[in-house]
Amino acid sequence: MTHYDCIMEQEAMGRGNCRRHIMGEAMPGKDEHKCRGVKAYRACLAPQLKKHCHPGALNEFDSSVRQFGCLRYGLSDI
Repeated sequence: MTHYDCIMEQEAMGRGNCRRHIMGEAMPGKDEHKCRGVKAYRACLAPQLKKHCHPGALNEFDSSVRQFGCLRYGLSDI
């Protein structure tokens, strides 16, 4: 992951308070709604990634979301 450090830095800085969109329990058996809030989280975080990270960071973030199982076809499907 080429852009991981920058993505995590933007998330950790809390710009836009994006984490509020995805708060919940991340435990096996309690993740049936694991994708809830991911679209709003991405929309909140995207401007920061575009502004503070190298080109490609947003695509890398989307790829991670896709691997997690929350982005199958496009953003409208989250």
